[in-house]
Amino acid sequence: MNHRVWAFALGGTVPQPAAPKAPPTTIQWDTRVEDGADAPVIQLGTVQSYNIVTAGRREEWHNEDGIAAPQVKVKPGALVTFRNTTSTARTIAARDGSWTTSTIAPGAAATVTVTKPGTYEYICKERPWSFGQLIVE
Repeated sequence: MNHRVWAFALGGTVPQPAAPKAPPTTIQWDTRVEDGADAPVIQLGTVQSYNIVTAGRREEWHNEDGIAAPQVKVKPGALVTFRNTTSTARTIAARDGSWTTSTIAPGAAATVTVTKPGTYEYICKERPWSFGQLIVE
């Protein structure tokens, strides 16, 4: 799948190719950055409402993997709260290992304080496809 054809002979002189470029460790974000200022609350789990006009009703979809807001900017030293609105326990951790929350039970919250400026992608350890970004500046 890497679009190369290898040709060799035992005892040949074909040099080993250079290692491929490593994939990026961060993703490109194209969402709106929420200004969390001094004390943001990041909600684990989201609810989306849909109006079904033809049926005359409103439906709600609970997304256990959603994060609101997925991209938040805070000042250094701000207290960041993660509130778990899902039905399972969650642990949030920076991908670079610089900070982590304790395990957050359903309906509970945990806080972290990040003092070093930078951009931190974080994941849910139990559901690693649920992630966000914290910008400290």
